[in-house]
Amino acid sequence: MGNVVYFRGLLSNPFNISNTVEEIIYNDNNEAIGSVNMMYQKGKLLYSEFESMNSNILELPYGSDGKFCMLVIFPYPGTEPSVVYRKFEKTTFRSIFMKLENDLNEKGLQEVVVKMPRFSLRGSYILNKPLNEMGVYDAFEPDYARFQHIGREALYISSVEHKADIVFGETETVALAATPGYFEHQNASYLKAQQPFLFFLMEKPTASIIFGGIYSRHRSVN
Repeated sequence: MGNVVYFRGLLSNPFNISNTVEEIIYNDNNEAIGSVNMMYQKGKLLYSEFESMNSNILELPYGSDGKFCMLVIFPYPGTEPSVVYRKFEKTTFRSIFMKLENDLNEKGLQEVVVKMPRFSLRGSYILNKPLNEMGVYDAFEPDYARFQHIGREALYISSVEHKADIVFGETETVALAATPGYFEHQNASYLKAQQPFLFFLMEKPTASIIFGGIYSRHRSVN
């Protein structure tokens, strides 16, 4: 049993590689804990403040047809990404796209200074327990699993493992998933990702998530 998702997209507004510099990063106690390659760009991008989510949200489009994008969600200083994530219980991606569109119609594209780390993330997760919590039990039990239409042998699922990889760079994003920032609130146009931020690769027409996660250089990554 297997499932694979693969995405590769070229940014419509790429970061200039020559502007990427190594920067020191700090923990919550303002102690230096390492460094990252910080990408930089200044341009007219789709961006809005979302007070209801305690965040600022930036849209980075891919290609030229407007079909795919990355939504980057920068929590306000002091707001944990898990707090922002829980707000999706009441906030839909369609409403986010609608507000971005409304702000575009009212204000036009805003000139935004964006600083984001170049990163590569890899994760591996055993999904037996989450599937149990969703009500799937028999498939994992040798005495109760029923896969007689697949083979004559007594089959059952020992485990379901989900693996995910994503590479985000100056010009493109590559994401593969298989299953067997700190925002300095200086002004409304400056976004710097140093404390954790959320990101979602989206298909805009259907508001469907292709790939998503939380980036943190100094905390756990989900």
